[in-house]
Amino acid sequence: MSLAMIGKPMAKSDKRSRPSLYVSLAGAWVILMLLTALFADHLSPFTVTGIDLSHRLVPPVGLGGSLIHPLGTDELGRDVASRLMHSVQISLLVAFGATIISICFGTIVGFMAAHFRGPVEQIILMLIDVQASLPFLIVALSILAFFGNTLALFIGLMGLYNWERNARLARALAISANAQGYAGAVRQLGAHPIRIYFRHILPNTAATLTVTATLSFPEIVLAESGLSFLGLGVQPPLTSLGIMVSYGREYIATAPWLVIAPSLVIVVTTLSISIIGDWLRDTLDPTLR
Repeated sequence: MSLAMIGKPMAKSDKRSRPSLYVSLAGAWVILMLLTALFADHLSPFTVTGIDLSHRLVPPVGLGGSLIHPLGTDELGRDVASRLMHSVQISLLVAFGATIISICFGTIVGFMAAHFRGPVEQIILMLIDVQASLPFLIVALSILAFFGNTLALFIGLMGLYNWERNARLARALAISANAQGYAGAVRQLGAHPIRIYFRHILPNTAATLTVTATLSFPEIVLAESGLSFLGLGVQPPLTSLGIMVSYGREYIATAPWLVIAPSLVIVVTTLSISIIGDWLRDTLDPTLR
């Protein structure tokens, strides 16, 4: 009886950690988007700026179009499929770069607040509250208007999106870890604080920070798409998903495929990453086992 009772929770834990059909489909879509972003230059049959006015607003296959342009063409005769591949490349580059910056910066600031405490912690918490109270769109407008708009600056700017949430989480995790025995034992041995936080505390909190990154990633994708839609994000001749939606909105009645294709990619990509984030949270959380 005891062996049977021991075996039951183990089976439940294994079943919980096994990806469901939705998680598998979400993972397959994310992998497809990553491969598209990595090999967009080789997969796209046309260049991003290839203009052909004799074939403008050609419908996609199934609506009267041909296999030469499977997703149709835009108002300048540019191939939508090729532009979509390069848009995925730029949008994912911005999202991955900004997510890494946000997680790293927020984690470092949170660890500093947890270590110094006192006045330093209060100053950091005040900066976090100020950042949380500022509308991100207003901050983005001010920075881009003052410094100009380049891809590197835009990625760095998007890295400031939600960094305060990561800082709060990292601070709470570090304070909790400091209250446990292993951090105090290492500190008694004379280890440097940097070693304590990044060699011992960070690995034990990496699972939670990873889940937070999967939650921040789709938000950054949506924020980038929104800013690009308003003309504040990625600038031509580069293209992104938001730019494609922005250009296609004027032809939504006559050529809806210009908006539908990038919009579907945005929705499915953000949904897939959110599903994977929920699965990682349930898998890595020891209290659910």
